[in-house]
Order: sequence, then structure tokens, then C-alpha cells
Amino acid sequence: MTKDDGSRTRYLIKTILSVWIIYHLFCIVFMPNSSSYLLRLMGDKVLPYANVLGLNTSWNFFSPDPAHIMYFQYNITKKNQDPNEESPDFFIPPEKNKGPFGVSERRIMYAMRFVIIDQRRVDSLLGPWICRMHPEAANIHVQHKIEPIPMLDNVIFDPENATQSAPSLIKMVDRDFNCQDLDEVSL
Repeated sequence: MTKDDGSRTRYLIKTILSVWIIYHLFCIVFMPNSSSYLLRLMGDKVLPYANVLGLNTSWNFFSPDPAHIMYFQYNITKKNQDPNEESPDFFIPPEKNKGPFGVSERRIMYAMRFVIIDQRRVDSLLGPWICRMHPEAANIHVQHKIEPIPMLDNVIFDPENATQSAPSLIKMVDRDFNCQDLDEVSL
């Protein structure tokens, strides 16, 4: 064995060891966040190794997915409204696509989420409240809608069709309230 062969062998061992250390550190850092985009992309190369060593335990990262857009949409029918006249749509929170940054905006958003937790609150709280806000209303039609956000993979690989491949709009509540017959005392 010559001196050249010994240095090549040491260089090869150092290279293999360095690649293994980088690969191992990659598994340690990225494997616990199992919902990350990078891990979904390279999972087939990392999962077998991570499973053998027990590195596949999730850290349960905070807020891995953004919240879906949730809002109430309602329109009113006025007491003497022409049947061909369309009513404008109102939203709770008023600016449904804008993040709630002010304290009062967050209160409206939290109140909306509180009401939707129990469907009876829509009948006992939301309907009468909207009728009081619009004294000219004879009837209101309320819908609770959720607009799902498309998956990150779809947005990156197919940006043109990402919104079309996202799950469609979900309606949780779809109710009519007759404001003239609404008796808040019995509610």
C-alpha cells in the first residue's frame, strides 16, 4: 500500500463521514416537523433512516397550517322591497379577507366563532342581533361560510390551478329569520 492509497482512503472516509453527518443532522432537524413541505418532498429518502433510529417523533409545531377564512354572510329583505331588487351582502367580520389587527376587530371575530360553536346561538343571539341592527328588515338570510386555503404543494407545483383544486366553499349555517315575527323574550 503506497502513501497515495492511504491518503485517498482517508479522504474517502472523511467524505463519507461528512455526508453521513450532514444527512443525520438533516434528519434530526427536519424529521420532527412531519408536516413541513421539505419533509413531504424528501420523505422517501429520510423516513426509512429516521424510523430505524426513532427520529420520527413529531414536535407538534404551533400552527402548522393557516386558519381557513370563516365568516357570516347575510342579506336583508326590506319590508316593502321590490321582488326584483337585489339586497347587498353584509359580512361578519365586516372585512372578511383582512386579518383582525385591532382589538375591536378581534372581538367581532371571536364573537363570530363563539356563536358558531353552538348552532342554537345562531337562532338565539345572531338572528335577533342582526334584526336589531337593521330595523327596516322584514327577513334576513344568514350563512356561515368557510373558504379552505389550498395546500402549499398545489400552490407551488401548479399555481394556476391551485385555487380550483382546493376544497370548495363549506356552508355550515344556512338560515332565514323573519324579523317581524321574532320574539326575543321567548328565545
